[in-house]
Parts: sequence; C-alpha cells; structure tokens
Amino acid sequence: LQRIMLHLLLLPVVAGTSYEILKLGAGEKVNPLIKALTVPGLYLQKLTTSEPDDTMLEVAIEALKAVLAEEGGREESD
Repeated sequence: LQRIMLHLLLLPVVAGTSYEILKLGAGEKVNPLIKALTVPGLYLQKLTTSEPDDTMLEVAIEALKAVLAEEGGREESD
C-alpha cells in the first residue's frame, strides 16, 4: 500500500519532468544533453505508433462491422 501511494505521489512529478524535457527538445537548437534524454522516448513512441498492416486493417474493419451490426439491432428494438 505504501509503495502504491508513493507511486501516486510521484506520478505528477515524473509526468511534469518528462513533459518539460520533451518541450525543451522540441526547439530548433537543442542542447545535446536534452536531445539524449528525449531520443529514447521518441523511439518508443515511434515503435508503439507504427502504421497498421493490411491484416490489422482487416481485423479492425470486421470488428467495426460487428459493433455496428450490434448497435443497429439495439436501435431497432428500442
């Protein structure tokens, strides 16, 4: 419980510090230290936000069709 409370208390500090470092790294003239601190986060962001391939798009379309069919059935019965 103490560990969770500590994490919750430090979350705004860590998030704020990360935001400020990224904000500093967004300028044209970037300090090499700031650049070194921002590069890992930017690579992680690039990794987690890659473009979907065709199979991913097919799955998303089929899932959307299923949800729309379910939602359409609810509206008719209401």
